[in-house]
Amino acid sequence: MKLRYALTLMHLFLLSFGSARPFGQGPYVSGGPLSVYQSQYDVLYYDLNLRIDPSARSIGGYVDVMIKSVVPALKVVELDLIDQYAVEDIVSGGESLGFTHSNHKLLIDLSSPLPEDSVATLRVFYHGKPPVAKRPP
Repeated sequence: MKLRYALTLMHLFLLSFGSARPFGQGPYVSGGPLSVYQSQYDVLYYDLNLRIDPSARSIGGYVDVMIKSVVPALKVVELDLIDQYAVEDIVSGGESLGFTHSNHKLLIDLSSPLPEDSVATLRVFYHGKPPVAKRPP
């Protein structure tokens, strides 16, 4: 039962952090056309490091997002992240980055523009209670 709950939480997290398909109905919509910010970089990978607390029905930890700029000077990175998760910090190259998180969008200000074809890794620390699946697997 704990494994099933953990897998369900992991599945919900992956969907809530910007999947290629729409996520559910109502306020948690992801996917579709890319925004202006999202079209300025490619995601090379996501690496999750999560703590799952079944008794509190919460998750926390961080995700590393490796990106590659496809514009001459990438300044802002936009990720989908539902508002139920609180972002604690975002770090790249040992430096904390400025960000805003609202309307299920996480906008990250890079400390200096990332040149085209350059790669950066952003570590997003967050925690919260994922939405409850109406019909879990």
